[in-house]
Amino acid sequence: MPTRAVAVGVLAGFSLLTLLVFRPTLSEVAHTAPAFHGLVADALLLMWATSHVSRALFVDPLHLFEAGIYYPAHHALAFGDHMIGQALVGLPVWLATRNPVLEYNVLALASYALGATAMFLYVREAIGGVAPALTAGLVYAFTPFRFHSPLWLQVLFTPFMPLALLFWVRFLRTLAVTDWALWVLCWVAHGLMGMYLALYFGLTMTILALLALVAAPGRSTRRLRLGVLLAPLATLGLLAPTLWPYLVLRLTQGHVREVGLDTPLSFFLPGPGTLSGRLAGLEGFAQFGPGLVVGALGVLGLVAGGVRARVEGSHRRFLWQAHTLGLVTTLCLILVPMRFQLAIPGLDMLRNTDRAFFVSLLFIAVFVGEGVAWLTARPRTPRLRAAVALALLVVLVVDMGTPPRERKRLPLGREIPPAYGWLGELPADQVVYEQLNGPEALALSMYFGIFHRRRLVDGYSGFTSPGAAYLTQQLFHFPEADALRLLDRIGVGHVLSHFPTPEAAEAAVTRLPPSLAVEAHFGTDVVFAVRGPIPRAAVTDVVAPLPRGDWKLTASSGSETLPALRDGDRRTAWRAKTVHGDPPPWVVVDLGALHAITGVRCVPLRADAPGVYLADVDLSPDAAAWTPTGARFLPDSLATLLDDPADLAYYEARFPTRAARYVRLRNPALAFWGGPWEIAELDVLEGGEGPR
Repeated sequence: MPTRAVAVGVLAGFSLLTLLVFRPTLSEVAHTAPAFHGLVADALLLMWATSHVSRALFVDPLHLFEAGIYYPAHHALAFGDHMIGQALVGLPVWLATRNPVLEYNVLALASYALGATAMFLYVREAIGGVAPALTAGLVYAFTPFRFHSPLWLQVLFTPFMPLALLFWVRFLRTLAVTDWALWVLCWVAHGLMGMYLALYFGLTMTILALLALVAAPGRSTRRLRLGVLLAPLATLGLLAPTLWPYLVLRLTQGHVREVGLDTPLSFFLPGPGTLSGRLAGLEGFAQFGPGLVVGALGVLGLVAGGVRARVEGSHRRFLWQAHTLGLVTTLCLILVPMRFQLAIPGLDMLRNTDRAFFVSLLFIAVFVGEGVAWLTARPRTPRLRAAVALALLVVLVVDMGTPPRERKRLPLGREIPPAYGWLGELPADQVVYEQLNGPEALALSMYFGIFHRRRLVDGYSGFTSPGAAYLTQQLFHFPEADALRLLDRIGVGHVLSHFPTPEAAEAAVTRLPPSLAVEAHFGTDVVFAVRGPIPRAAVTDVVAPLPRGDWKLTASSGSETLPALRDGDRRTAWRAKTVHGDPPPWVVVDLGALHAITGVRCVPLRADAPGVYLADVDLSPDAAAWTPTGARFLPDSLATLLDDPADLAYYEARFPTRAARYVRLRNPALAFWGGPWEIAELDVLEGGEGPR
């Protein structure tokens, strides 16, 4: 184990390299976020989560996951990565400055120096030598895939992975309780950094622990067997409070992925800025592998490490086996198609297989260290060995790639729009709906929520529950009557609306319904107070589905599945595929004769059915002249949609009775957003007696 002075010196050296690579200015670190083509939503989400945890640890730690978005949803922090680990590490910055931008950027920069230093410590222990350890640290932390992931702090902050390996190896050798405890603590610390790498590293670490039971030199020792078996259980037990909300949401809200992104082999080609990639003409789109020098040294290290393992005995042989198995495991996680991984509980909550490469870098770096150890052992004199080591370090630095420079300035202090300062003066129990849509706008709203600290109805995250998605889309129609009724039902007292010009804002406040009042007006921003719902238009109490046997169905697409709309089986569905920018999709029901129509009922395949509740209903007597009903689709029970969406029965649009032969569902909103439109069963409702 290197002395503390050596570790501090290495950390200082890698910190200096971080500053040279990124060249951050104080203003940049304190006021800007990393961006990709102007987009910063993911960084803002993680910034919000880190800040929420930093504050909640002191205010209400027992309700840490009851975050202030997607009201009235529970466990909202678990809609994405909880960022508890990052918040704990960044707590000194948060307490000293209360600047979420600074905290995020300091953590991102620190991830390079700390990750490289941790890798140095592990390779110094596992392989030996300063040069192999330095090159391994460089390869692990300073690499194209990490450079080009600045918006995703949950996968950047990875120093606890090599430290977990370090104390695992030490425990296998010493069987000391202290090393076992440090192994588990580092494993837990890494598990607090984010779900992606917690799952990927947890799976890999467990496989390596099981390998120790059959291949470690002291595998017959009772303490080794007991320690190896207890470590995953202890880690799981310590992480259980942070995993429980995800399990609850998985069971109650269906938080699993149905599709994901596979990783093409071209991903492993040299990434942006690598000198070897440019010289070899291998530069291309979506390539994030290390330079060819790393590849060559890694292959050399794999071979040389195997030879060394056979010569130096059982411990060295076991380490080589563990590193090889770790690399194979992580490459399988990257390359096995998502359709297979989504069948595995846990992995079905992940979307991108390429993120397992952050764990692969552990073992790639180890084999690069092995290769450097072999090369630096060839010269006969210390001076030549030092020269070879220095040359290899220089080549690796030159070939490590370059990080993107795009940043976006974020408002702080007096730059924050005054409307958010006004919200911060509201009582702490008030809930605010901010009339926004789209990832960037919603994420920026969450960023401002860091400062005003009031609960928000909408939000942006990795997962969105069916009820939260419904509220986001339907409330965006504010101040329509249905949106006002929905706000009243969920107990929202204030709405912040943004208008394109001050004139538009002035015009809006002059024609308010009685249930709204202006609370504050700041140029283009207006805060409304919700005073109650608008009475619903009279519709008939008694309705009955019309017989469907004589219907004639036509649609813009999916004609082959139209019979599913009336087959009585809610497991089958009509499906229309829509791509952003296409003409609005539609489906038309010819009833065969005029009927007194008062509603349309759609049974969805699943509660999360924006294609259903975003649709418009039009009526016509002749299929030539269409009359919009203006009705919105509502769930049969809002409480069921919010709390137990799997039990939702249907969505229904009701309107005053009108005579029509043709009913058309049209979906211009889906044409904008893209995605599937699925309806399992469709009923047209005929009116009876009496108003409701």
